[in-house]
Order: sequence, then C-alpha cells, then structure tokens
Amino acid sequence: MSRPWPHPKTGVFWFRRRVPKDLLALVGRREEKASLGTKDVGEAKRRFAAHAAKVEARWANLRAGVRRLNLLEVNAIAGEVYDDLIARYRAGGFSPF
Repeated sequence: MSRPWPHPKTGVFWFRRRVPKDLLALVGRREEKASLGTKDVGEAKRRFAAHAAKVEARWANLRAGVRRLNLLEVNAIAGEVYDDLIARYRAGGFSPF
C-alpha cells in the first residue's frame, strides 16, 4: 500500500503512485504526483486517501473507455455547468466579457 511521501528538502508530503501499464499511453506519464500541502502526518494520510480515491476513479473511467451520452445526461451536465456559472457570476467571480 502506498503512503504519503515527505519531500526531502521541504518536508511537505506528496502523493506518488505508479501508473498501471495498461494506462500508460492514456495517462501520458509513468507516475502520478501531487503535493498534499501539509507537513502534518495525520492530515497527510487523510489527504492521501482522498487523492488516491480520485486517482483510482479517474483510472477506472479511463479503463471503461468512451461512452455515448443520451439526451437526458447531456441536459443534466449542461444544467450543472449553467448553475455553477450563474452562482459564480452572482458572487462576482465570473464575467461573460
């Protein structure tokens, strides 16, 4: 099992995991790396687990391949994007110009 890796110079923990051979061409690199942004061991373990779940989900989607969306799924995704843009616009964090 992988675990958080402390950077030798800074002490900040990192997520590092080798990309499986069947996904090398799709991912485009041999290793997934990301800073966990903390020097605390306990917090690094929690962030590592969360990041590992995201990476595993992404790899599972890559293995599943491309799938066609039906009209209902397309409309649902468009609605989520629209709701996000409207919320950011009202908060002043987005300008259409």
